[in-house]
Amino acid sequence: MSKVSKDMIEKMITIALDARKNAYNPYYKTYVGACVMDDQENLYAGCNVGNAVGLLDSCAEAIAFGHAIARGAKSFQAIAIVGFETDLITPCGACRQRIAELAPKALIICANAKSEYQVYQLEQLLPHRFELQTKA
Repeated sequence: MSKVSKDMIEKMITIALDARKNAYNPYYKTYVGACVMDDQENLYAGCNVGNAVGLLDSCAEAIAFGHAIARGAKSFQAIAIVGFETDLITPCGACRQRIAELAPKALIICANAKSEYQVYQLEQLLPHRFELQTKA
C-alpha cells in the first residue's frame, strides 16, 4: 500500500480541480479532472473530453495516465479524481480496470469540487478484477 501525505493529497486534488476547469463535455455536462502521482512524486493532470458519440469519450483518469506514460512514468503511487460539486466521484468501471493494470497498489482519492475526499484501495472499488492469464 502506498503512503501519501495529506499535503500531497491536497496538492493532487488542487491539480485535478484545475484540470477539471478545462474539461470538455457539453453533452453530459459532467466535468472531471484527475491527477496521477508516479513513484518519483511527479504529478500529471488530465481532464475528461466528451464526444457526441459517447463511446468516444476520454476519461480524465485515462488522459492523466497517458500524460504520465508519455513522459516516461512507469509506476504510480496515487490518483486523485475530482468531479461533482458536492458528491464524491469514483472511477468508472473502465478506469477501475485501467488502474488495476497501471497502478494496482496506488491510493485512489475520490473528491468533490469542495476538496472533500475519501481514499480507497483498488480492492475496495474492484474486488474481482480481470487479470490477464498467460500460458506457462
